[in-house]
Amino acid sequence: MASDRVFKLVSPHLTGEDIREFQRALSARFKAWDITTSVADDGDYGALTRDAAKQVCKGLGILHETAMQDGVTRELRGKISDPDTRADQEKQRSQSAAAKEFRAKLRERFKTSVAGSGKTLTGIDVSNNQATVDFAKVKAAGHSFAFHKVSEGLQTPDAKFGARWKAMRAAGLVRGAYHFARPQKRRDPKAEVNEFLGLIKQAGGLQDGDLLPVLDIEAFGAAGALNAAQTHAWARGFVDELHARAGVRPIIYTGAFWRDAIGNPADNLGCPLWLAAFVTDPKPFVPTAWAAESFSIWQHTETGSSAGVSGHVDLNRLPGGDAALNRLRI
Repeated sequence: MASDRVFKLVSPHLTGEDIREFQRALSARFKAWDITTSVADDGDYGALTRDAAKQVCKGLGILHETAMQDGVTRELRGKISDPDTRADQEKQRSQSAAAKEFRAKLRERFKTSVAGSGKTLTGIDVSNNQATVDFAKVKAAGHSFAFHKVSEGLQTPDAKFGARWKAMRAAGLVRGAYHFARPQKRRDPKAEVNEFLGLIKQAGGLQDGDLLPVLDIEAFGAAGALNAAQTHAWARGFVDELHARAGVRPIIYTGAFWRDAIGNPADNLGCPLWLAAFVTDPKPFVPTAWAAESFSIWQHTETGSSAGVSGHVDLNRLPGGDAALNRLRI
């Protein structure tokens, strides 16, 4: 008998044979589109399965923002398993130029994923603290991705972001943008999201293939620290507002701040982790919220060096090769 459960991203994750069956249906849909990626049929409804469901919905002409608003229902799973059961409007939408282009981009994105699945990629993250950055030299040095700071709190934009946002993409790096949050008393996180997205838009905006935006949460603002529950709620407010405005959930950059100042909550807000931990073995430093899937990116030093960058630079490792990198892209 088919399961009536609604699949949602919760902590601990939902598990079961019904989820395993759904994961196989997602993989079958990718295969039917000649997209060389698949979903691990581990019976665990985590962020990777959720994101694959969004991609399949978009490819099928199903508006995932509405269809998955409250989770993956039995009805939606039925449409994914048997696309003939879709509404006529969804079938028509799946044949639109936009849907065809989306599936083509997925094929292009994942065509090299199998060969590079075991490789650890490297990247840098920079701000106006780095006086000069030649991203072509960064790319030539073997790095695959780069992040740049956009803003900090309110009314503290990074003066070098605008020009460098274009330069990262021009150099062939997968680019990302981060906001250094300043949760504090009487500060609505929506205001910081608004400024963050506004500055990115001024620089040319987010484009297909860019990395998910980043919420960097590691310090309080000058108006006063919040308690642990309030800080987690502030982060939730930021994530929810960014999702409402941009249609994606951010990567969360954090480490000791999440474990200590936020009280190590088990809810990761549906976001992948960029772990800051300047240690030899990062695994013991992963916050509880990401214990199941671990980190996606590991910032392992803040005093590194790279060709093309003046002075010290933060260095990062991303296990899993192109496949893992692609899962973090818009």
